[in-house]
Amino acid sequence: MSKEDQLLIYEVKEVPDPTCLEYQATAGGSVVGAIGRGFEFLLRALACMLAGSCSAEIIYLFNAGGNGQDRQTRLKLYLRLWASDSAGAHNLDRLVRAGPISLYYKFLPIEKIPDVEGLRAGCEIVRREDLVKPLHSTDRNYKIFDYYYTLTLFIPNRENDYLMLDRVLDCIDEPVMITIQVQPVDISPQVHAHTAYLARLGAINNRWDIDDEAFSNIDYTGYDGRQYLGLRNQWKPLSYKDLLANDILQVERVLSARLHEIIHFLCYRQLWPASSA
Repeated sequence: MSKEDQLLIYEVKEVPDPTCLEYQATAGGSVVGAIGRGFEFLLRALACMLAGSCSAEIIYLFNAGGNGQDRQTRLKLYLRLWASDSAGAHNLDRLVRAGPISLYYKFLPIEKIPDVEGLRAGCEIVRREDLVKPLHSTDRNYKIFDYYYTLTLFIPNRENDYLMLDRVLDCIDEPVMITIQVQPVDISPQVHAHTAYLARLGAINNRWDIDDEAFSNIDYTGYDGRQYLGLRNQWKPLSYKDLLANDILQVERVLSARLHEIIHFLCYRQLWPASSA
C-alpha cells in the first residue's frame, strides 16, 4: 500500500433475521430480496469507479470453538474496503454506512481483522468454463472451431438466506476463512474478444458468407487457357451445418447481456479448511 491508500474495516455484529417484522416493514415484503438489491446497488456503484481505484471484500471467519458459550459466535462477518485516496475512501464509507444496505446491517469500524491460526490449505472457486467438441470437424465446414468455448450461466437464488452456510460449517471443527473480493476493472479487451467470438459463431452456419462468395466467383481454366463451362459456381468447400454452434451462440447471447456487466469485477472466492488437501 502507498501512503495515499486508505483501508476501511468493519465488523458486522449481527446478520438480520428475514422473519423480523420490523425488517419486513422496512423492506416492503421480502427482506432477502431487499438485501440483495442493496448489495447490487453497492456493486454497481463500485463498477462505475475508475479501474484499480478501489476494492471491496467480504470476509467470513469461522471458529469452531466460538467463545465457549454461544454457538452463534462461531461465525464472524467483516467488510474490508480499499481506496487509492482519501476521497475514494469517504465515498466508499458513505456507500456502506449510509446506503440502502445500512438499513439491515450495522457496520462497526475496527482497526484490524483478528488473526486466524490453523489455516494450512486453500482453494479458489471460479465460474466453470466448458470446451465443447463440435458435431463436425473442419473437414466438413472450414469455419467450425476445434472446440466451442462457453461459460456456465450463473443464476443466483434470490431466496438464499445463507442458512446453508451455517449448516455446512456446523460440522467443521477447524477454523475456516471465506473471502469474496470485487474491484472495478477495464473490460474493453474482454468485451471486444467476446463480441468477435459471437460473430464467428454466427458465421459457421451462414451460407451467405463473403468467403463463400470468393470461392463462387473463381473462373476455372484449363492448362490451354480455355474456360470450361459448368464448373463456375459449383466448386465450393463443404459447409455442413453444426446445430451445436447455434445452441452455443444462443447461450452466449443470453449470457452476454449480463457478461459485459459481470466482468466489470474481478471476483474470486477462497475457502481454507485446515484439513483439506
